[in-house]
Amino acid sequence: MDGYIICQYVSLFLIVVGMLTYFYLYSTYRVLREDKTTSEAIIDIISHVPEAGARPGPHILAGVSLVCGVSLSLAAMISDIVAPAKEFVAYLVSLSSLMIAAAFSSISMWTLWQARRLEFQAGYKIHDFYQLISKLNCELELLLSSLRGHYQMKSQPFHRVYLITTQPFLGMLSYPNSDATNKFKGLVHQCADAHYKTVFEYNHKNCDSYFDFHILCGDNTLLKNFHEKFYDNKSGYDEKKIISLSQEVEKEIQDINDRAERANGVDNRIKKDLGPFHRVKVIPSVQFMVIGNKLFEFTLEAGNSQSEIFNTQVVHDSRYCESYINNFRLFLRHLK
Repeated sequence: MDGYIICQYVSLFLIVVGMLTYFYLYSTYRVLREDKTTSEAIIDIISHVPEAGARPGPHILAGVSLVCGVSLSLAAMISDIVAPAKEFVAYLVSLSSLMIAAAFSSISMWTLWQARRLEFQAGYKIHDFYQLISKLNCELELLLSSLRGHYQMKSQPFHRVYLITTQPFLGMLSYPNSDATNKFKGLVHQCADAHYKTVFEYNHKNCDSYFDFHILCGDNTLLKNFHEKFYDNKSGYDEKKIISLSQEVEKEIQDINDRAERANGVDNRIKKDLGPFHRVKVIPSVQFMVIGNKLFEFTLEAGNSQSEIFNTQVVHDSRYCESYINNFRLFLRHLK
């Protein structure tokens, strides 16, 4: 059929134009031929040459020509088989249009996925303190569920919680009676319980690791100053309330640490300073919490009876978490 032959010539021309344009890119830019694997070079040729002077024109020309050429060729072959002689052109136009639309729709969705993937890897932001507490609660619940359910209290490297902040029971001042605050406090105790149990098993050589749970928080003076700053300029300022609140937090911290020491025992495999709470005189302005392989980095300020967070970033990356845990250990060593 004459129409079929013409279509194949046109499709061949488009495919050749596309391939020659890709060859032009490969031969023009040395970066595509040096320090690149074959798959990396192909991806760069198709999508973007990593050069400052590179322009989008050749990529568009090559991509459109190749997709249109292949679609036209396939549409012509199918139309030649299934279409009546008088309807060849109609079948050809419909099929080729459908194939081109499907190809570019797939590329568009893949591009969208890539963009969202990069956004996910770069992290997302939380703009509200209460939302931050709620999100931390969700992550802590998932981590503890994994430790108890999936691994039967056999701790894995990602079973870990590290927190740097002045007042360790988040929301206790801003949202004292909220569900999120009470849940966070309860989850801190649950993390401590998991820590004790796995430490005990570790010391008795029943497992190879234990649940890492460490909180770097303010000492007595820093904690009291934080509470005073929070209630500063508040109507009905009550010194007794501040003292009572500080004593309540101190008691919670001391009880948890005492239980940790008892779990560690006398003949143990763990160095002293077990924690989980470590008290320091200074807390960095930028604070963070690592839960499993997820990092929550935030700046927390308190004053006028309200806590506010700034620049809260959430990143899901195990290597990033490892770096921040190393920073935690560095702070612990130098701030004490």
